[in-house]
Amino acid sequence: KQGEGGWLQFCIFLSGLVVVSISTNCVLLLWPLYIKKHFNWNDGQYALILLAVSLVSAASMAACPKLEAKWGQTGPTVAALILGGTCASMAFLFQWLSPLSIALHLGCMLVLVACNALLEVSLLARASLCLPPALYGTSFGSMTCFVGIGSIIANLAGSRLYQASLEFPIGLGSGGAMPLMLVGLLLYLVALTVCGISCVSTRRTAAAEISLR
Repeated sequence: KQGEGGWLQFCIFLSGLVVVSISTNCVLLLWPLYIKKHFNWNDGQYALILLAVSLVSAASMAACPKLEAKWGQTGPTVAALILGGTCASMAFLFQWLSPLSIALHLGCMLVLVACNALLEVSLLARASLCLPPALYGTSFGSMTCFVGIGSIIANLAGSRLYQASLEFPIGLGSGGAMPLMLVGLLLYLVALTVCGISCVSTRRTAAAEISLR
């Protein structure tokens, strides 16, 4: 309900929103560079990808309320964080010009896009419930600001890490894979934090119910 959680949980969800914003903007910034270098795709082919991104994002956002109604708020959020982290870590590792490599790359990227869209909706909703109604304007202003910070970080650091990792010798993170691998790690960390919040909230609720008996 409104006002549950307090400032600590609000700040944790804000951090999650920053990570999701970084992930979303890294996809938009680096994906065209990646497919042009490794798969020799042109602008027309990337336009089709953008259409798929829009459709997948819209479907994921529409599915979020139904998923949370069936499995609760924490389950879909943590699942999307873990799945998104896995796909982000793997997506830029498929660098061979073969149908299988391209299919695996596209599959990972579209799943990551879907997870990002669902997480944006879910984390915004959960953060908005942490503070009382009197701070409604402050909470939404802060969320918008932190999403913007994530975008700035992605644009400044993402391109530099991508360019630097292109020069790596053969190995983990080479060929431009480093930025999304780091995004995957950040998504895993957010998943652990959200699980921790859920466990603490569950224990507090159980303790409160016992004390009322």
